[in-house]
Amino acid sequence: MVVVESPQVHPSTAAPFEPRRSRDRLLGDSAAILAASSLVLAVADFLGLMDLIHTGQPSGFRIASGCWVASDLILVFAFSIGNAAFLSRLERRSRRLEVGATLAALGAGVGLVGAAIAAAASVNHGYPGSYITSVGLRAAGGFAVVFAALAVARGFSATVGSAPDAITRESWLGWAAGGFAASYGFAMLSQVFMAHYLHAAGMTSAYTTGVDGAILGSAIALRPGE
Repeated sequence: MVVVESPQVHPSTAAPFEPRRSRDRLLGDSAAILAASSLVLAVADFLGLMDLIHTGQPSGFRIASGCWVASDLILVFAFSIGNAAFLSRLERRSRRLEVGATLAALGAGVGLVGAAIAAAASVNHGYPGSYITSVGLRAAGGFAVVFAALAVARGFSATVGSAPDAITRESWLGWAAGGFAASYGFAMLSQVFMAHYLHAAGMTSAYTTGVDGAILGSAIALRPGE
C-alpha cells in the first residue's frame, strides 16, 4: 500500500506584517505633516515677531514671540525624528521615538516659557482680564503638552531587561493621551477668552473669524482624546 503524504501547509508569516507596514507608513506620513505644520507656524510666528519689533511693542511680547518661534523649530526636528522612527527598523524605533518625544517636550517647554512671559507682560501693561486669561490658559495648555510628551518618552523607554515593557508603555501612553486632551481643552478655553476680548474691543476681521473657527477645531480635537 502506497501512502501519499499530504503537502505541509505553512502559515504565511508575511500577511500579518502588511497591515503593520501600512500603519507605520501612515504614522510616518502623519509625523512628516506635523513637521511641515510646525515649520509653517514657525514662519508665521517669525513674521509676527518682526511686526512686534517694527511697531515697537513691549519687550515682553517680543521675547515671548521669539520663544514661540524657537518652540516651533524644535518641534520641526521632533516630528522629523518621529517620521524617521516609523520608517526605520523595529529595534531602532523605540529609541528614536523616545528622542523625538523628549525634543517635543523641550519645544513645548520653550513655548510654555513664552506664554508665561506674555501673560506677565499683559498684566504689567494693564491688558483686559479676558486677554490675560487667554494667555494664561495657553500657558496651562503648554504645561499639559510638556507632561504628555514626557509621558510618551517615558513610555518608549520602558523596558524589562532588554525587551520593551508593553504594559508600562501602554500605561504611560494612556497618561500622554490624557495630557494631550487637556491641552486641547485649555486651547479651546484660551480661544474663547481671546474671542471675547476681540469682540469686546469691536474688532471684526478675518482674524476674529479665524479665532472663532479655532474654538470649534479645538473642541473637535478634544473629543478623541477624552
